Amino acid sequence: MKKIKLVIALLFSVISMVSIAQEKLSNSHKSEADQYWETKPICYPPASGVTLPDKYNQKDFDRYIESKTEVNIYDELFRRTLREWGIRFWTLFPNDQRRFEWLVTSRLYEPAYFANVREGARAKAEKKYVVQLDTLAKNGWKILYCQYLKEFLSSNEVSEQRKEILFRQELSFGFFNKKWRNSKQEKFDLQQHVLQSVDFAKRYGAEGPVVNMLGVLYRDRNDFGLDDQDIDKYLALLKATEFSAFHQQARGIESVRKLYKIPLKLQTKSVDGKLVDLEKYKGKLVLVDFWSLGCTVCIEKMPEIKQVFDKYNSKGFEVISACISGYINEDKKKIEQIHQKTGANWPLAILDFRPGGLGRKIFDTYGWQGVPQLLLLDEEGKLLSSGSEFRTKGSLEKLVKQHLDKN
Repeated sequence: MKKIKLVIALLFSVISMVSIAQEKLSNSHKSEADQYWETKPICYPPASGVTLPDKYNQKDFDRYIESKTEVNIYDELFRRTLREWGIRFWTLFPNDQRRFEWLVTSRLYEPAYFANVREGARAKAEKKYVVQLDTLAKNGWKILYCQYLKEFLSSNEVSEQRKEILFRQELSFGFFNKKWRNSKQEKFDLQQHVLQSVDFAKRYGAEGPVVNMLGVLYRDRNDFGLDDQDIDKYLALLKATEFSAFHQQARGIESVRKLYKIPLKLQTKSVDGKLVDLEKYKGKLVLVDFWSLGCTVCIEKMPEIKQVFDKYNSKGFEVISACISGYINEDKKKIEQIHQKTGANWPLAILDFRPGGLGRKIFDTYGWQGVPQLLLLDEEGKLLSSGSEFRTKGSLEKLVKQHLDKN
């Protein structure tokens, strides 16, 4: 028996030695570019990297933010490492076509360039977009990127499909990264973004992805540092384009802005069959929360809404939960479970998001491109606040308290 074990051990030892020898031989035949390419950073943090608390338990929120901060630190460092690795690869091997593959990947994982990574990571976890940035590094990348992009677009080795992918990422991931600003005075370049959007729509005949970004830009206008005058310019830019989808988006935004003067109308039935009619809420301060099952941000906000409701309901604050779904029969049970687990004791309505459904009609009317959509309505049903004004923790209570204290 001992002899058999010894033979097996020797066999594994020989196999191991042969394997190492083969690897060395293989590496000796690899070019420097091949060997460097194998060092490409790939350790992107998995979604499971965050230890999620019970999202319905407000007490765990701070711990959740801390764990998200740690993941955001890892995330930012990974993105920077990937970029610096690629810049070096491009410099060392300027004729290697794989540099274009890195360029597309790098645009997908765009660093924020925080001056202090921990402070920036926490700001990201709390969705606060004014934070000190490493302007020198950020501007240095802009210069390099212009050079890289020129080579990328002029290369016959790059397919049109890959060029389209890069432009899509430019409009989406690059777009969201422009929320990061050193100060509240910094402005998002609306004109450049609309011109980029028009160029993409012309080049690829794809208005849909662009319109989504245009809608998000209005919803998150505060995050981008935009005021009413900026939005006026934005609408004028959209209307001046040749695309009907852009014009429709402009009309949707105008419809939302009209809600500041004209009461929102909403009449439907709750999941328990009771009538939900905003007309019946006149004289109350009302939050209408449009959300969906797939929106984790929406669900994470619910404990805070519950907390504010419990504190101010007796003073005239009400909530209506409006979940949109294209599969009501399949989703109904899950939607009700989330509502119940939150401890919500306000009406829940499920709005049909299929073509012709009430949910789809509402979103088409106001040009909304996604959820969450939170609308705070005054006692007459007119819009007080919406969108990213509720993004940070405590912002909802602050707005509710300010309004109730005035009245």
